[in-house]
Amino acid sequence: MHVILTGGGSFIGLTVIEVLAKAGFRVTATYRGEATSAINRCQSSYPNVKFKCVDITKKNNFTRLPVRIDAVIHMAAVAPSPITNIDKMILCNMIGTRNIQRYGISAKAKCIIFMSSLSVYGNIEDSIVDENTRINNPDLYGAAKYLGERILASTADKMSVFAIRLPGVVGKGAFRSWMPKLVNQLQAGLPVKIYDPEMPFNSVIHVADLSNLIVTLLEKNALRGFHAFPFAASDAIPKAKIVTFLLEKLHSNSSVSMEAKGNKIYVVSSKYVENKFGYFPMSTKDLLAEYC
Repeated sequence: MHVILTGGGSFIGLTVIEVLAKAGFRVTATYRGEATSAINRCQSSYPNVKFKCVDITKKNNFTRLPVRIDAVIHMAAVAPSPITNIDKMILCNMIGTRNIQRYGISAKAKCIIFMSSLSVYGNIEDSIVDENTRINNPDLYGAAKYLGERILASTADKMSVFAIRLPGVVGKGAFRSWMPKLVNQLQAGLPVKIYDPEMPFNSVIHVADLSNLIVTLLEKNALRGFHAFPFAASDAIPKAKIVTFLLEKLHSNSSVSMEAKGNKIYVVSSKYVENKFGYFPMSTKDLLAEYC
């Protein structure tokens, strides 16, 4: 099976590519800018992996990609940051996704797997977040991801479309979400403040779990229709216990203060993934042990 993967230069993309290559998939991955040493190492390590510099916001760049493929894994995105402007987010997350859809159709892809986000839900009011949780005033990033889902959903009569609503992803090279930032603080011995320490937490997934789920979905490409669902670690545990575990595991001397703020408490359900695709993510406890 020949797979196109966008966003191949990210830590998530590189990990997924390696898992796919080892599983025997042929992978053509896209990246922006200059090829990094990690991209060059990956390409030289696996003969069934090729990287192409492609700007997905420009339709003429898609001539650099194969004319026929079996599946698309769409990971490329512009995430919120102090230096990210609205135009870049709209171009990549909306226009880029529309271009990916057009390419997938023309290349006769059997399925598209889209990395969406829990941010699509906006202000979460339910105690359990699942595929039926109401979309409630998402921010610009969440709205862009949701629009990306709807764009791809319009293709569901032609191919399988899977939108994975991701929490923070951890693994080697992770830096953006709460847990990697916490680990960095503890490793540096910096003071740490935890809000709502008794809040059960499982809004995280290990990149190995994500990679294995993607393989599972590629094998189920005959499952037609549009499927949008959250995916997170199982068995939520209180944030205070997470911090205690990491303090001991990392031998950190950081001071920790805690404050109850009364934020809305929710856990993320992966029941859709478990029941529909037969994949069971690792527990939050096992994820912590694997990550550190």
